[in-house]
Amino acid sequence: MITLSSLDELRTVNSGILHVKAQQAKLFEQTHHVISLTRALRFHYQYVGCLILDKDTSDCAPKFESPSVVHLYEQGVAKFKQNPSFPIIKQIFTNAQDIGFAKICLMIGRSSEKLVGAVIMK
Repeated sequence: MITLSSLDELRTVNSGILHVKAQQAKLFEQTHHVISLTRALRFHYQYVGCLILDKDTSDCAPKFESPSVVHLYEQGVAKFKQNPSFPIIKQIFTNAQDIGFAKICLMIGRSSEKLVGAVIMK
């Protein structure tokens, strides 16, 4: 999927993420953990975005990974979603889904200026 985004859109999302980092450190840490796990398992960012927003994952779910690994990953995301402050993250993902889940995920720990323009994620 190719998504284009302006610096203003990215800065808006980044300010939400920085607000969570400053005001809800534990929530930010859990978010970073889930995104890092997604990256380490080489799962699509679209998949974690769909899980966070309770969307259909049939098009982006891992196809060649062991079902037990996918199940453990989904349990981890479900545990993350039990955080009472989780709706803050869900709102960030909801508001920014037009710029793409990949850019939202890549922004966790990176500056928005590095993500201007097109990003192609399979």
